[in-house]
This record gives sequence, C-alpha cells and structure tokens, in this order.
Amino acid sequence: RELERIFLIIEANKYKLNSTEDGELRKQIRRGVNYLLHNFVAAARTLVDHTRVFISENYQATVLQEKYQAKIAADIKSNKNCLFIHDLRNYMLHCGPPALSIRTSITSGNKVDAGVHFISSSLLEWNGWKSLSKEYIKERANWIDIDDIARTYSNTVVSLHSWLDLLLSEH
Repeated sequence: RELERIFLIIEANKYKLNSTEDGELRKQIRRGVNYLLHNFVAAARTLVDHTRVFISENYQATVLQEKYQAKIAADIKSNKNCLFIHDLRNYMLHCGPPALSIRTSITSGNKVDAGVHFISSSLLEWNGWKSLSKEYIKERANWIDIDDIARTYSNTVVSLHSWLDLLLSEH
C-alpha cells in the first residue's frame, strides 16, 4: 500500500515532473521508491518463506501440502514476474538500490503520463539473476515499470493466499 501511495504522488505531480526544473522532487521520488521497493521485496520474500515453513510444519505429508506444492509449481515457479521480484530482493541486498528513471510523456490526447522504471541494462550487469528472471528483464527491452510489476506480483500473491485460505478452511 505504501508503494501504491507513492505512485499516487507521482500521478498527482506528473505535470511538475514533466518539467526539467524540479530536480529535488525527482530525487525525493527516487529515494522514496527505492526505500519502499526494498520493503516490498523483503516482505514478499518473507511471506514466501513463512508460508512455506507454516505448511511444512503444520501439514507435512498431507493432501493439503501436496495441493499447496502443486499450486506453487503451477502458478509461481514458472511465473517470471514472481521470480523477478524474488531475485530483485537479492539484487537489492547485494548491489543496493537499482538505477531508476522517472518517465514522463505526453499521450496522443495531450495528457501527461508519468511513472518510475528500472533501467534494464543496469540490472543485467548483475550475474545473480536466475534464468527466468533474466529472460523477464530482457523481454522488457530498455525499462521495467515498477508500478506494473508490483501490482502484478501483489495480485498473484493475493490470489494465491485467497486460494490457500479456502484450502485451509476446507481442511
């Protein structure tokens, strides 16, 4: 939610960001995004680890564990967005904050659009990416929209945990 909030701030300030004059606002946004992104990826990986431990400690060798592992194999293990977020945590731990670019553009309807992106080429300098994460970065060419990947990941995790809650209730 905090990361979403900063994207609302970006949206509210998109006209200021379209001007090259407000360098301090851009600096504050980069700092805020990096700080909140670090919290996001750390929390994402923590939730993965805690859920895995919870299932193995409480449902070892049960049908519930089998269903959970099958769901993870089907929906998460090959999901490039999820794997990228998990590897991004390691990137930020070992390399620090990634290079960010604040993007502004004017759409065909003369509306200003703004966002924050990773610069793909700088991410690819790190050799710690797993193969699917690396593919994910390369598929996005020059940049990766942070708001988009965070929302996509969040939707996937909420869906998984809603499914898990129902499975636990049925069990």
